[in-house]
Amino acid sequence: MPGVVNDVNVPFITTDQMREVDRAMIEDYGISLVQMMENAGRNLAQLARQRFLDGDPTGRRVLVLAGTGGNGGGGLVCARRLRNWGAEVQVWMTAPSTDLADVPLHQLGILQPMGIPIVVGGELLVLPPADLLVDAMIGYSLTAPPTGLAAFLNARPAGEEWHRRRLNKIEAIEKRASQGRSGPSRGETA
Repeated sequence: MPGVVNDVNVPFITTDQMREVDRAMIEDYGISLVQMMENAGRNLAQLARQRFLDGDPTGRRVLVLAGTGGNGGGGLVCARRLRNWGAEVQVWMTAPSTDLADVPLHQLGILQPMGIPIVVGGELLVLPPADLLVDAMIGYSLTAPPTGLAAFLNARPAGEEWHRRRLNKIEAIEKRASQGRSGPSRGETA
């Protein structure tokens, strides 16, 4: 499958190291969470455009699956950027807006006036066809098995390659959570 990376050789950091990076960025360097989310979402959109949409997202169907935390907020920024570049974007949220952290809620507020279709997971039973699926559901702060849309995807038959990778990621995180460990480990980061 083009663009798929063998995750065995992907560098990674631990959950505790990522928390320290976030802390240092905010407290030591004065870079706000909004800035970090904008940078992450912009870089994700640029990667998606170059690697998966042949440099031109115009008219391409993109489905963004967004969680309630920082990864979800970055996914919402990615959705906005891809829409601005001409993609036909749809966002599926894992939970209603009342469950979003402050900064992802801010990002959702930017998307809503743009007319991007936003679906709260569980409202539809079948994922729409898409040229690209952006998974921004789960980040390093996951401490329990996923719920909502993430759980829905976990229960789907693994008929598509992206879903098999996603299912393996969720199963590994669930195993870590059941063992009292939080966040993804090596090979579980997106």
